[in-house]
Amino acid sequence: MTATKYENGLTLCRVYRREVDELRAKIKAGTARDCFAVQFLAAPETAKLGETQMLFALGSLMEAGSDTSRMTISQILAAAATD
Repeated sequence: MTATKYENGLTLCRVYRREVDELRAKIKAGTARDCFAVQFLAAPETAKLGETQMLFALGSLMEAGSDTSRMTISQILAAAATD
C-alpha cells in the first residue's frame, strides 16, 4: 500500500524535527558549529513561522544541500572510474 501525501508529510516532519531537536541540543550545550541552520533558528523572522513551516523550510534547505553533495560525489567517482 502506498503512503498518502499526508503520511509522507508526517514522515518528513518527524525526520526534520529529529534533526532540529539534535541541533537545538547542540546549541544549548554550546557545541553547535556556526552554520546556516544555527543562524536560521536564531533569526527573529523564524520565530514568526509556525513549527511545521519552520521544519519544512529548514528541512528543504538541508535536503537541497545533501542532494547537491550526493551528485557532486557521484560525478567525481564517475570521473575517477573512467580515468
